[in-house]
Amino acid sequence: HIPVRWSSTHCMLERLKLLRRFVELAKFKSATLTKKQKAKFLTEDEWDLAAELCAVLGPFHAATVTLSGHSHVNMSEELTLWKRIINTLVVLCQRRLSTVFRSLPATHS
Repeated sequence: HIPVRWSSTHCMLERLKLLRRFVELAKFKSATLTKKQKAKFLTEDEWDLAAELCAVLGPFHAATVTLSGHSHVNMSEELTLWKRIINTLVVLCQRRLSTVFRSLPATHS
C-alpha cells in the first residue's frame, strides 16, 4: 500500500477526464477484450464520481499551488482562495441535493 496525496489523485483524475474518449474507444474497439476485462472499465456512475471529485478537489489544488509559491500570503489572497473553495462546495452540494430531490417519488396529497 502506497500513500497517495490528494493532489496527486486530483491530477490523475483530471488527466483521466482528458483521456476519457480514448479510454472508452479502447473499450469498444478492442475485439480481444473479454467480458471480464471490459467490466474493469469505468461505469457511467464512476465517470460522474470522478468528475465530482475533480470539481471538489480543484479549488483545493489551486489553493495549494498558489500558497506553495509564496513565502507569505496576504489576507486578500487567502480570503479569495477560501471564497472559491466555499462557493465551489456550495454549488456542488446544491446540485447533489437537486439530483436527490428529483429522484424522490412524487407524493400526491
